[in-house]
Amino acid sequence: MGFGYLLVGYLISFVLRMLAANLGMGGIVFVIGCAMMLAGLWNLHHYHEAFFYSKWTAVALIVLGCYDVLKDLDELFLWNLGFLNGKPELVFSWILFFLILFFNLAVLYGIRMISRDLGILHMETSAIRNSFFVGLHAILYMLGNLPIVALSPIQSYLIVPIVFTNLIWMFCNLFLLLACNKNICRAGDEDQPTKPSRIGFLNRMNEIYEENRQKAIQKTTREAEDALRRRKEKREQKKINHNKKRKGGSK
Repeated sequence: MGFGYLLVGYLISFVLRMLAANLGMGGIVFVIGCAMMLAGLWNLHHYHEAFFYSKWTAVALIVLGCYDVLKDLDELFLWNLGFLNGKPELVFSWILFFLILFFNLAVLYGIRMISRDLGILHMETSAIRNSFFVGLHAILYMLGNLPIVALSPIQSYLIVPIVFTNLIWMFCNLFLLLACNKNICRAGDEDQPTKPSRIGFLNRMNEIYEENRQKAIQKTTREAEDALRRRKEKREQKKINHNKKRKGGSK
């Protein structure tokens, strides 16, 4: 349906990119990941119009990613291209930040709307929760990086919260996309068995999600059964007390 490509592309763009950046390959990895996300979003837009914004934002990310590729090549081959450093680099980094921010919110909006239409309420709630984490990270990032003199005393203390919130929303979104890939399918595919991925890491994530989901279902079932049992015992106790009062009154 498209969530598989979106999941793998998201993993490449926002997780593997951090590792590849240390090898001078962050730009090309980011472009590859965005291209995979675009392929998934292109398919998803056929099923729900709410993915319109994220689809075209992915196109813009690919364009900006090409700038990142040029920057990596500039550092590798020592071209010393002026338009890749200094103020242009600063402007590019802020544009990319806001575009990534909007892209994540747009993807979560699409997931929220398609989950609402399908009646998958827990995934709709997860999309709203993840949007909060994305927004929190954006606020902390801007407070920690904007060149404002009044903020300089606290900016050094915001480094850890910025990194922490960044990791939270990335992995929350990955698990949500994994849930979408598992629970949302084309009409007629509901009874098809889940196909294992060729990527072992994704299979492990799927196993962890399924284990947690089953635990949540079992816990909810136990709580519902306990609540029903207590209500039943309470009703029976009321009947017993009522019968005792009636017998006592008849005497």
